Amino acid sequence: MDAYAALADAYFAHVTWEAPASCEQRTAALLPGLMLARIDGKSPVEYLASESQKDAVRRFARSRLGEPVSDLREISRRWLDEGAT
Repeated sequence: MDAYAALADAYFAHVTWEAPASCEQRTAALLPGLMLARIDGKSPVEYLASESQKDAVRRFARSRLGEPVSDLREISRRWLDEGAT
């Protein structure tokens, strides 16, 4: 989670083409779909080998699609709270 936060902070510090908050909102809205694509899409991640790991990501991502958030820190907080790790 520290790496996730550091990446987001570093990226948004350089967003100059729009308000960083707008870019973050769009990113947060897209992230659950991207997570599903990396599990069930044409180019799945290799590091999630077990079906239980994949199912955890699927459950989490689907719930975020149905209940979107606009803040990346909220996504990481919910990931930790829901025990999706």
